Amino acid sequence: ELNVPTNSVLMLPCKSEYTSNCTLLCEDGFYVDGSPGVMTWIETCDLANDGTVEWKNGKKCIDHNECENSTHLCDHTCHNTQGGYFCSCDDGYRLIDTYSCEDID
Repeated sequence: ELNVPTNSVLMLPCKSEYTSNCTLLCEDGFYVDGSPGVMTWIETCDLANDGTVEWKNGKKCIDHNECENSTHLCDHTCHNTQGGYFCSCDDGYRLIDTYSCEDID
């Protein structure tokens, strides 16, 4: 059973008979821990006796906080979520699409 690290997908699989490398890709909205902006990495893996894959490098994908890094498109307030974000408006305004606020007073 192949156990892919959280928030990633397997691009090139590990060989099943020997210690090998495989390529993993972080899902949209995530990046490789310790490497902002990097979404792919090579991971060393072993096939354990029970048939599961053991990851040797221990890398993982972490959330890219669009709100903290000012890469969001919100007019007013940005709320970070795992793998994305959503916008809200200040009092007296309403959200008219995903990002834009309109004065309702």
